[in-house]
Amino acid sequence: MIIKGVKSIRKVEPYIENLSENENYYLGLKIDDTVKEKLVHLGFSNELPDGDALLPDVKNGKFSKFNTLGGFRLRRDLPKEDYCYSYSRDIEDWHGTNHYVIITRCIKRIAREKLQAPEVELLLNSNVSGEQFIIANYQINLQTIDQNLLKHIINLFLELFGYVEFLKKDLNTIPKINNITLRWEVLPKGELPWNQKDEYIKSLGKLAAKGQRRMLSDRLDIVEDLKPNFRAVGINGYRGYIIYGFEDKNIFVFESAFYGNATYIIEGRWEDISKLTKAEIIQSGLCKHRLIHDKNWENRIKKLLPK
Repeated sequence: MIIKGVKSIRKVEPYIENLSENENYYLGLKIDDTVKEKLVHLGFSNELPDGDALLPDVKNGKFSKFNTLGGFRLRRDLPKEDYCYSYSRDIEDWHGTNHYVIITRCIKRIAREKLQAPEVELLLNSNVSGEQFIIANYQINLQTIDQNLLKHIINLFLELFGYVEFLKKDLNTIPKINNITLRWEVLPKGELPWNQKDEYIKSLGKLAAKGQRRMLSDRLDIVEDLKPNFRAVGINGYRGYIIYGFEDKNIFVFESAFYGNATYIIEGRWEDISKLTKAEIIQSGLCKHRLIHDKNWENRIKKLLPK
């Protein structure tokens, strides 16, 4: 069953009515030259080794963005909620002197229900005949899979490739993801050049507003001053996330460019942490502290990581 000719779908029923409820399927595509070109553009290597997996970058469209960041559902049936947001700006006093300030505003808004990011990854795999496919990292059984997740995976493939196919379980089992470098790029040890940091933050573009990018830059300056052993920046769908390693303390600082997020202090081995998804990093028992991005953030992180 191939789904094509539409930009997205609203209901999955018309596309699964002829599929067996007793079969397991994958959603994906057989790789040809056109698909390979798109995969390389998305961030895969030219070699396309089986087992490589990639979380699509949010810049690819609204379904890729939801896949990485999640979203929300307006709840007009609930009372309005308090919402506070911060931004930075330069103001000029009566004497003509500029001051950098962080402004926090609080308002009442329609209540919102958080929708968790699915974090569906694209995975390379081959069947016993040597034919290679790009598939979603979910085995699909129509009796058990959440219909919203199924619709999301279909729409994600339509956004990235223009079509998608239900594939029978000829691909055997999903192989273990073996290439974490498609998620993280470990930067050279030593001090991060300021121009490199600024270029990385600038590359985030619409992922963070201008005032929020400046606050992110300030937070990174503070963590840099604490002398981490190494840094790993997120790439592809992990773009906008940075991990600082303090290996002598067995502590890792998981920082985000996105407003409303927090800094997560994690204990554990980097090799293990790097294999986790963002949700697993945040929700796992490895997370020891969660530091909200507020006016007390700097004092709290300095207490946790004294020089």
